Amino acid sequence: MIRAESIPVFRLTCATAYEAGIAFQHFKRALEAAGRHKDLDEFPERGRSAYFMLEILFKRGFEGEGWGNV
Repeated sequence: MIRAESIPVFRLTCATAYEAGIAFQHFKRALEAAGRHKDLDEFPERGRSAYFMLEILFKRGFEGEGWGNV
């Protein structure tokens, strides 16, 4: 059970993750608009993995899938 005093911290954490997702979507669109999405192949393995994990987590439309409700 979540304690009442934990709720503001949880909401703050979710808000930060939500804003990070918005920033990631802007970055991804800028990368695609510049035709540089293929440059991801030049990222180090760790960077590519992180990018693709963020791409899965913050897929287009993530804002309406509960993230915005928190």
